[in-house]
Amino acid sequence: MTEYAKTVFDCLYDCKMTVKGYTEQEIDGLTSMSESVLLEDIPCRISQMSNSSTNGSDYQANGYDMKLFCSVVYDIPAGCKIEVTDRNGHVKVFTRSNVPIGQYWSHQEIAIKLEGKS
Repeated sequence: MTEYAKTVFDCLYDCKMTVKGYTEQEIDGLTSMSESVLLEDIPCRISQMSNSSTNGSDYQANGYDMKLFCSVVYDIPAGCKIEVTDRNGHVKVFTRSNVPIGQYWSHQEIAIKLEGKS
């Protein structure tokens, strides 16, 4: 049943994501943090629901609570940048919240925020 559920979820992924984060890089003996690609071409799906939050700090300006769904095999760090390309080739940039919504045996759900819109 577990493998069947994973297969069903995999069929629902209609987007691809690239995850970017900061990593230490040493150049000429100096260590600095620079943005680099952590994961690339990962199947995913975006879900958006009407925002029910009344707290101004939790409210997104676009009026939606957004979630990213993907396989549990990927570790997506808090605070990273997620570029999602939909089936039509449109790219949207999101940031990952620091609180995971849920991780199940078939998939994980990650709270995301549209970058620059809230």
